[in-house]
Amino acid sequence: MKKEKRDKNFIHKPIYPGGNEAFKTFIRNNLKYPKEALSKEIEGVVRIRYHINYEGKVTDTQVLTGLGYGCDEEAVRLVKMLKFEVPKHRGVK
Repeated sequence: MKKEKRDKNFIHKPIYPGGNEAFKTFIRNNLKYPKEALSKEIEGVVRIRYHINYEGKVTDTQVLTGLGYGCDEEAVRLVKMLKFEVPKHRGVK
């Protein structure tokens, strides 16, 4: 009788259901470019830090680097819509 192998890592990171491709598709389908940013031809990257609770919901967001013109608010709105799968940690929350 073989012994069941335990995973080496105790803490597992939350993952988006469907992986990176599903994540990119979600962003592409739900992004609404702000009119003010569009009219002033603003482009760039908004970096956001967020926390995920034990249910997989985004609870706290913080804009690290923003663009303004409504882009920061749109990025926060998108991140708050995300729902992750949180793996069990050997029965510990």
